[in-house]
Amino acid sequence: MSVITIRKLSSWQEFIEENNSSNEEFICRGHTNEVRNGEFIEWEIVSSFNRYYSDLNFRFESILGQQLEESLFESYYGNYKCVKDYKINNVNTLTKLYFLQHYGVPTCLIDFTYNPFIALYFAISNIKGQQAGKYSFDGIPNFYPDNYHISVYKINVKLLVEKFEVNEIKHIDNSLFLNYFEYRKFYLGNMGIYIALDKNPEKKLSNNVQNHNLIKQQSCFILFDNGDASGVSLETFINKYSDDNQISLTKPLIEVFKIPYNSILRKQRSKHPSSKSLFKYLHINGISGQSLFNDFQGLKYDLNFFHQF
Repeated sequence: MSVITIRKLSSWQEFIEENNSSNEEFICRGHTNEVRNGEFIEWEIVSSFNRYYSDLNFRFESILGQQLEESLFESYYGNYKCVKDYKINNVNTLTKLYFLQHYGVPTCLIDFTYNPFIALYFAISNIKGQQAGKYSFDGIPNFYPDNYHISVYKINVKLLVEKFEVNEIKHIDNSLFLNYFEYRKFYLGNMGIYIALDKNPEKKLSNNVQNHNLIKQQSCFILFDNGDASGVSLETFINKYSDDNQISLTKPLIEVFKIPYNSILRKQRSKHPSSKSLFKYLHINGISGQSLFNDFQGLKYDLNFFHQF
């Protein structure tokens, strides 16, 4: 059985039909992908920290042990209004880290969600909104080349834990992050990669803190630090490590659903209910920036699709 299965769909409705509910065995992540210098590029699953610092000799455990250490964090950042408002100055390291992750600070955490609809929302969040363009004879949008698509990664987290024996992200006490080097280090040749998993991050928050974004987005995290293997993505690692170590599977560990950009937009000439855009469908079903955020980030995402309300 292949470790990774690629599913090319013709429409977002196909994805909804196959993934219409949450399941604790699976976690999902959505990618918009991008166009760079006229070339369509699929995003790989890498951490923002390793992508940002890929060419520098700077390690994530330095952030954990220095900037996020309780007394140092309080000394450096305790007077910031946002720190006071969210009460994250005197909390455990993971509580700080999970807040920072949701506000764009580079970390080695990668966001996933148990809700495939939420993954779809984030997958379309960076597509440039379209109000008009070319249409087929049947009124189907043809704004983008056929190969432009969003990607939704669906990982069988139960298999990941069973077959790879991935450790859980946790504390050794209320304030200290578990010794980073106690996490299992996987090797591809002489390249080492740290991986850990938090399937229930809400339970690790300090008692006086409510992380609205984490809770509403039904978040979970994979810690993926490829600092010793720059350029190796999570899916590339899983695929190659499985081959090198002859890990047998009876079902795919990762499914990648590819959905064309054009199918996501509204069919302008049709009044049929099925013609609604994916953004409109998600909004009707309670998945929008309004529900997933309690700050301006939600408005930022939703305004991109203002013409589809």
